[in-house]
Amino acid sequence: MTGEWVAMSGEAKSDPSAEPVLTVDTREELVYLLGQACEIEHGLMCEYLYAQFSLKRGLDEGLTEAQLVRVQAWEAALISVIKQEMLHLAQATNILTAIGAAPHFERPNFPILSRWYPAGVQIALVPFGERALRHFIYLERPEGMALDDAAGFAAAEHAQPLTVGDARLVAVAQEWRTVGHLYRGIEAGLANLCARYGEDAVFIGPARAQAVTEIFEWPELLAVTDFVVSPVSSSGVGIMLPGCGCGFCRGHRGAAAGCGDRCG
Repeated sequence: MTGEWVAMSGEAKSDPSAEPVLTVDTREELVYLLGQACEIEHGLMCEYLYAQFSLKRGLDEGLTEAQLVRVQAWEAALISVIKQEMLHLAQATNILTAIGAAPHFERPNFPILSRWYPAGVQIALVPFGERALRHFIYLERPEGMALDDAAGFAAAEHAQPLTVGDARLVAVAQEWRTVGHLYRGIEAGLANLCARYGEDAVFIGPARAQAVTEIFEWPELLAVTDFVVSPVSSSGVGIMLPGCGCGFCRGHRGAAAGCGDRCG
């Protein structure tokens, strides 16, 4: 290897720059990032659902029996990822509730033509195929991996917010690049606020208002009551969120890559 990265389009790239640090000094900034996380999970879920429903369903649509078996395997993989996106949305919502904010279920309507998200993050409904799989893998890529998004996903130029000096009066948009980057910023922000103010002052929301395993099917869906940097926590924020190198994130990329391997 020569120190270059090969993009999915085949173009070699130099080592990607490090992710910019997401600054979280106030509860409002943390609420803003968690709102972004809820929106991106909601949007990704719509992308995966659209890809699933674009698949052919039977022999009467021109599939052979062998092709039908393959398509059904693709659909099963997509359904698994869709359920995980629902879980991630619930987990992000629990953290919002735990810090005293309201659940966030808003998202921009499709097609998203404005600069709603940072440059390089585009959400669109694409039928199942190589282009959709490349786009899924691009959004779920780990830190430091240089990939090109699928054809047609040219990012809009990002507009910088107007601020007076370095002092910020309200939360403003920040340059997160991937789903994992966003969650790492949320994790660091939670740690920063807990260290500064104490967990009792950060986690002020009622645990009874959160979605938990007794209500939904996921054993990972726990009420958030404190901050624990651990893959599995009985009560705190378990950092088992997309993009952190956990099984969820690897599972999403693996599912998409696996479907792509079988497309040929």
